[in-house]
Amino acid sequence: MTRPQVSILLPVRNAADTLPRCLESIRTQTVQDWELVLADDGSTDASVQIARNHFSSDLRLHVLERPFRGIVQTLNAAATAARGALLLRMDADDTMHPERIERQARFLDQYPDIDLVASTVAYMGTPSTQPGYARYVEWTNSLVTEHDLTLNRFVESPLAHPSVAMRKQAFLQWGGYQEGPFPEDYALWLEAWQRGARIAKLPEPLLNWYDPPSRLSRNDPRYATEAFYKMKCRYLHQWIAHQIPRDARLVLWGAGRITRNRFRELQRLGSRFEAFVDVDERKIGNVIEGAPVLAAEALHPSRDFVIAGVGSQGARTVILERLRELGFTPGQDCIAAA
Repeated sequence: MTRPQVSILLPVRNAADTLPRCLESIRTQTVQDWELVLADDGSTDASVQIARNHFSSDLRLHVLERPFRGIVQTLNAAATAARGALLLRMDADDTMHPERIERQARFLDQYPDIDLVASTVAYMGTPSTQPGYARYVEWTNSLVTEHDLTLNRFVESPLAHPSVAMRKQAFLQWGGYQEGPFPEDYALWLEAWQRGARIAKLPEPLLNWYDPPSRLSRNDPRYATEAFYKMKCRYLHQWIAHQIPRDARLVLWGAGRITRNRFRELQRLGSRFEAFVDVDERKIGNVIEGAPVLAAEALHPSRDFVIAGVGSQGARTVILERLRELGFTPGQDCIAAA
C-alpha cells in the first residue's frame, strides 16, 4: 500500500454504542487518502468486531488490539504505528464534519510553518445539565487566532483534543503524550508551545463533540482542577523564567487561599510572589506569606509582572481590562492563568 497522507488516531475502549456513527463519519470523508489506526485499549465489548465489520475489506483500517494500558500508552502506540505525515485525532464518541480531513490537511499543506491545526467544535451535550462543560466549549470556540490561543494557553486547554491535526514529525519532537497525573492533551500543547511550535485553529466547527457521562475529563483524577494547575504551573514557571526581567516583581492577582494554593507549585519551583492584589479592601495592606496585599492602583508595568489567577471567567475579563487601563499588555507584562 502507498503511504497515506493522514493517519487518524482513534483510541477505543468499550465504545460499541457510539463507534458506528464515528466510523461512518470517517468513511464518508470528502478525501480518501487516509488510514485509520484504531487502538483498542482492552475492550470487553464488541468494539473491535464492529470496526472490522464496518470497514469490511477496506485495507485502510489498522486495528491494534492491546491489553488495557490507559489512554496515554494507547495513543502513543497508535502514533507509533501511524504511517501518515499528519496525525489526526478522533474519539470514538464523536463525529467528523465530512470535509474535516480535507480542510485540515489542506491548511497544513498551505502553511508549512504551522505545526498543528485544530478547529472549533459543535457541542453535542446538554447545557442545562452540564453548564460547566458548555461554558468551556463556548470559551474554547471563542479562541481562534494564533495570538488568542497562545495568550490563553495557561488558562485552560484552548484546543478540543479530538479536533486536532498535527505533523507527526513535530509530535515526535515534542516527545509524544506524557504519562503522569495530569491531562495528556493539555500537557502536549504546553510542551509544543514551550518548544516554539506554531498552533492554529480553523473557525469552522469540523467536529461534533459529544459529552457522555463516561467522559474521562469528568471521571479521571488526572483531569481534576488540582492536576491541571500543578502541571500548567510547571510550564508557566519555565515561561516566566524567559519572559520577565530579573528585577521585575512577580505579582499574583488573587490573595484568597484557594487562588494561592492553586499556584503553590509555581512558588515551589522558584517563581516567588513578591506581592498579591485583591479588590477586597479588608485585605489590602495585609501581609500574606511574607508578601503585601496591594490595590490594583499600586501596580506599574515597568516594575511588575502580574499573573491573573482568579478562576472565574467573568473575573478574569475584569482583571485583564483593569490591567490594560493601567498600561499592562497581556503576554508582555501580565498573563491570565486561571
